[in-house]
Amino acid sequence: AKSFEGIDQLYENVYYHADQFLKGAYALYVDEWIRAFGHRRILILRTEDYWADPTSTISRAFAFLDLAQLPPAELHTIATRPVAYLPGSNSTFSADKRVANRIRAVPTPASAPGHTLTRVPLPMPTEAATLLHGFYAPFNAELAKLLGDERFLWKDV
Repeated sequence: AKSFEGIDQLYENVYYHADQFLKGAYALYVDEWIRAFGHRRILILRTEDYWADPTSTISRAFAFLDLAQLPPAELHTIATRPVAYLPGSNSTFSADKRVANRIRAVPTPASAPGHTLTRVPLPMPTEAATLLHGFYAPFNAELAKLLGDERFLWKDV
């Protein structure tokens, strides 16, 4: 049996991009994880919080995992590393990822050996932001309720 998206490249392109919207409806998935594992065994972090304060986010993850905290100098080294592009299973769609994430890759300073790119956020067009906030609002409200954390309403983005 053929899948809908396998019928023609035209449908594959539509399905892939529609699927990306569903992946952002986190409440649909987190609810299942909570029922399977319980609240205390799941830590959900926002990427925005990591980029804003990587040190605190890393420390929070270590605490959740009941690991010893890193020495401040080591934590600082990890938290300030530039991001390098690492192709993954969706590497075919790397250009799509950059558009979806509104990221521009730029060379890093020579003082960061082994790292070639860093991420520079680009502003999202107002119309796109309005549409996305409207689409995700009910999912985000459910997620914030599930997690007991209003940051997951994403009012700050």
